[in-house]
Amino acid sequence: MQSRLILGMVFLASTLFASGVGHAERFVSGHWLGTSHSDKSGKFSLCAMNATYKSGISLQFLITRDFTWGIQLINPSWNLRKGARSEVSLHIDDRIPLLATGIVTSKSAITIGLTGIKNSVRNLRRGHVLDIKTNSGTVSFNLTGTFEGISRLSKCVTRQLLAENRASGSNPFASLQSKSKNQNADRIDRAAATVFVTNLLSEAGVTGFKILTPEQHVLTGQDVMWTQPNGLVGAFTVIKDAKDISVDDAVAFVMGVESKNCEGNFASGKKQSANQKGAISVRRLFTACQSQDGNIENHHTLIKTSSGMIMRLLFASEGSGASDELEKSDEAFLQKVDWTSLR
Repeated sequence: MQSRLILGMVFLASTLFASGVGHAERFVSGHWLGTSHSDKSGKFSLCAMNATYKSGISLQFLITRDFTWGIQLINPSWNLRKGARSEVSLHIDDRIPLLATGIVTSKSAITIGLTGIKNSVRNLRRGHVLDIKTNSGTVSFNLTGTFEGISRLSKCVTRQLLAENRASGSNPFASLQSKSKNQNADRIDRAAATVFVTNLLSEAGVTGFKILTPEQHVLTGQDVMWTQPNGLVGAFTVIKDAKDISVDDAVAFVMGVESKNCEGNFASGKKQSANQKGAISVRRLFTACQSQDGNIENHHTLIKTSSGMIMRLLFASEGSGASDELEKSDEAFLQKVDWTSLR
């Protein structure tokens, strides 16, 4: 899985060097210059932001249209062998090094995929110095301004996807909105959802959980919410009739809503898929918002069954010390639960 993600990132990153590739949006955040990019057909492909350092190397952050993350090192004086690979380690301040793979995408650029590397985006946003170590040596970068810059970069992707939908006249959730007079037809009975979630938690091996009453829900629009002894808050929502909605469209919709609702610094990204049970399509992602009201980090798991249901698991932390639990909060649910049992 990680290899496929890296290859996807490499393919899209290489479009930055292709002729005829344009950009529709620019932004400046500190010393970071951000741009959106389209492929030769004019379709939005990714947003990138870069800064050039005294060493002559430019550091570039990339987020693709499917929210795959990566960084790129560019130096016009290099003469690299395209396609070559190298194992690298990312040292951010005094944090535990992150191991990754660098791939040469042009004679002057190396791309490093970050999706699936635990805490990579979080640490890059909050870090001060990045040291990238390879067999050939070490290059260092000051990360000043990455917290706000990565927020702007995430919002660039969601803006481009929303603009693309508006321009094409398409809306992946139009079929649901057209049924707004009878929205309950697309939702399952709350009692049935509660029974399903209770069984879901038990199958996943979660004990000591507490199902919340609707009056205790801190998020609107959720079918079921609960708390867990490890400090996590969980939420479950399902749409029954979603045959015409792809799981990737649902991801873009969730990212757009979360970005719009964040009045501070926003970040989002796709997580590496985990092992799963049953014939389901799964997408895992995270969103983070820092505002005057505090820090919010949500981890979402979107699941589509062959019957056309789309379900969302959402996990958030009640405290600041549960990042590890958040990162792996859905793994047991994917590995042990039969998602097709909900009707």
